[in-house]
Amino acid sequence: MYDLTNVITKLNETFCVVLEKSEKACATLRANVNSEEEVQAFLLVFSDITKTNWIVHHNVPSSQRIVFHKAWLCHHSCKHKSIHQKTERNTGCSAALDIKIKLNTVNTRRSDKYLARSPPLCAVVRFKIEHNHNINTSSVLRLLRVSKETISIFELR
Repeated sequence: MYDLTNVITKLNETFCVVLEKSEKACATLRANVNSEEEVQAFLLVFSDITKTNWIVHHNVPSSQRIVFHKAWLCHHSCKHKSIHQKTERNTGCSAALDIKIKLNTVNTRRSDKYLARSPPLCAVVRFKIEHNHNINTSSVLRLLRVSKETISIFELR
């Protein structure tokens, strides 16, 4: 598990982030993220801070009030893995991340105080904090995807 205060502080270096609510195992943030490209950047920063990787769980089509909505699961979840046995990559982790971008209009600003802010916090980021595996140990870090920065270091040689 990771320290939520530390995550919010580090996310604020790149994005404007406010904690909307936090429960025992879940947290909801509001962020200044306005497009799918910014969601991908947010996910990269979040993954780097928390030392986790995420696989897409589902993608919700845009609607009248929602610009973007996608959900991810921890890469140690059962998704896309053999369900017959537990392995080091399949621990059945239930940690999840859900990002929804709300439409920013005059009417939505009236009903949502976070959209009325400057800058408007259009993204609703919900995540289930608790992983059922270690996060920042060498045995788990070796299972993370290799970052583009690491690949570029080895390509230069």
